Amino acid sequence: MEQQEPVRLTIALPLADELIEAIRGVSGRLEVTPLTRMQRHVYRDGKPLWAGYQERSSPEDESEDEARETLDPILARTQVLLTNPIVPDGILDRAPELQWLQLTSAGVDRLFETDTVQSGRISVTTATGMHAVPISEYVIGAMIAFAKGFPRSMRAQADGQWRPYLAQELEGATVGIVGLGAIGHRVAELAKVLGMRVIAMRRTADRRMTGEEAGETCFDELLPPPDLDYLLLESDYVVLALPLTSGSHHLIGEAQLRSMKPNAVIVNIARGAVIDQKALVRALKEGCALVIDELDVCLHPLMTRMLIEMFNSATNAHGAQLIFSTHDSSLLGLDLFRRDQIWFAEKS
Repeated sequence: MEQQEPVRLTIALPLADELIEAIRGVSGRLEVTPLTRMQRHVYRDGKPLWAGYQERSSPEDESEDEARETLDPILARTQVLLTNPIVPDGILDRAPELQWLQLTSAGVDRLFETDTVQSGRISVTTATGMHAVPISEYVIGAMIAFAKGFPRSMRAQADGQWRPYLAQELEGATVGIVGLGAIGHRVAELAKVLGMRVIAMRRTADRRMTGEEAGETCFDELLPPPDLDYLLLESDYVVLALPLTSGSHHLIGEAQLRSMKPNAVIVNIARGAVIDQKALVRALKEGCALVIDELDVCLHPLMTRMLIEMFNSATNAHGAQLIFSTHDSSLLGLDLFRRDQIWFAEKS
């Protein structure tokens, strides 16, 4: 049998050794090259790994010039690139043999308008579904935290004060989920286990129907996009789990925030721009909504500080999905590559 050509894969983000070995084990054709920390720094043109996340330097690091000298030949031979969405400009020129860009993010909005995607020269795939477990756990944890008053009690403790309050129950409360992909669906499953009433909005739904009509047991009602106002009006907790597109930009604005219950909680695990941030600050000041918001967009520093310091908000630096465990190893190493075995055959 004729021996197949190797497929040269470059890993441009820090991964545990066992995860790298799991990727190597997917196919004997894979020639895997993990970049060093300094090579990754040069690859990203000095940008942080994620917003606010800088990789720590080490005495063993090579110099920046040495990293650049060794990085260029690696990129020149790279056919498959595993990276987060911080992809440098000109990557198509630096990696002329590149055919497949595999992102670790669920979305591609940061790259959609770039030549990397628009050229049509390479295949771009995402990690849709990989983050369903950690992010859904984060969402449930956030709802429990606000129902039981954890942020309030922790702030009282930090202030050295005793402030009694009444906790609430999730059982019997209504959660509205906007976006029913892998994450939204998993949130619905967990919420249902807790005895919550679950209503969900799916972009492709053409009418309002019961979960039974939709063939689903994890939600009570399935709504089409025009029924967003109904979802907001009914919900004690609103989970935003949809991609950022031109249609979802500022989907939640002044009118939507004012239509919600006075003590409703928004758990935003979508992009920050899905909510009008100025309207969000006003709503928090007026007590229109309790909001948990993952801020992963560049806001004015003053507005960011206001959101972080408000007593009825809890911010997370886009870390709900940043878990690289053994479970993630199988997802990244097996699913993302085995599901595209046909790609290896077609490109050989």
